[in-house]
Amino acid sequence: DLKTARDIARDLHRQIAQGINIWEERLKSKVEAMEEASRRVLFEDLAESYYAKQVEGGFWSNGKHVKQWISTLRTYAFPVIGKLVVEDITKHDVVRVLAPIWSEKHETATRVRQRIETVFKHAIALDIRVSPNPASKDLLNSLLVTPASAKEQMHQPHLPFERVPAFFEHLRESSSVSAKVLEFKILTNTRNKAAEHAMWSEIDLDRKVWNVPRTSNRKSRSPFECALSDTVIGLVKGLPKSGKYLFPSPYREDMPLAIGCADMIDKLQKQKFKRTGKFYVDPTELDADGNPRKIVAHGFRSSFRSCMAAKTLFNSDTVEKCMQHDGDKLHQAYQRSNLLEIRLEIMNKWAALCNGEEV
Repeated sequence: DLKTARDIARDLHRQIAQGINIWEERLKSKVEAMEEASRRVLFEDLAESYYAKQVEGGFWSNGKHVKQWISTLRTYAFPVIGKLVVEDITKHDVVRVLAPIWSEKHETATRVRQRIETVFKHAIALDIRVSPNPASKDLLNSLLVTPASAKEQMHQPHLPFERVPAFFEHLRESSSVSAKVLEFKILTNTRNKAAEHAMWSEIDLDRKVWNVPRTSNRKSRSPFECALSDTVIGLVKGLPKSGKYLFPSPYREDMPLAIGCADMIDKLQKQKFKRTGKFYVDPTELDADGNPRKIVAHGFRSSFRSCMAAKTLFNSDTVEKCMQHDGDKLHQAYQRSNLLEIRLEIMNKWAALCNGEEV
């Protein structure tokens, strides 16, 4: 009405008299309103958009994984948080998605959580919301208790020992330092970090021993004498001796290799898939979607243990000692020998299998 129009006019004149640029203010308000609207994105819209970009860009090579990635979100997440604005979703909303399946379908729930977390990472990168990520594992740890049965069933995916010779043929096609450290790690049956940080001062070629320091073996209570097979001795002798590390960084000889066992496994997996359309997998370990999980470097310790049990008659305690497992306190009190000669024989048997020889 006329009175309202006059009030608006008086307000505008007052702003002008105060030196306010009313046109700039209006434009600013309009821009702020548009920015606010752009942040009011629904979770399911952002998830679908992210998924479409990944598919279009060819970032996912496994066709089955591509379909399952979005289908699990559509099944479990969208009915609960799909229509919620990304910026408004809290960790408690994520718990409402996961809680019903956390115990009965723990592997599936774990995969759903990871995928929800990925969508929120994308949102944070786009400035649609700010940290922390409401689906991060750290935030949800105190709200979702992992069932003991799920903890027991999670193992490091390993390669069946019958397939190790073919894997070694593939591995030895590369002469890179990463390939050498992975070979050294598998043949010595040690942990990734121990192999990657091995020093020349720790190697005793005369005794065929690698003196692994306690700091490199988090579960060992003391330094460990690792028996070196003849194959490992040959590998070590063939390494260029520069700096203090067996596998130095290509950029600094006084630093250990940064791109090591895990990275080499990833590289071999990509090559394997390019050649055959398949990955190196553990057929006994399935992911949330029911697919065999891809192997990891640490899993070769299981390959070793399975091989010794199936193909040899070595004493179980001695084989465990080859894995740097100290046993209980009573066992340590009475078994004090390092059993080096027998362990050398065991490690030579393992090397023979890796080399494709009869064990």
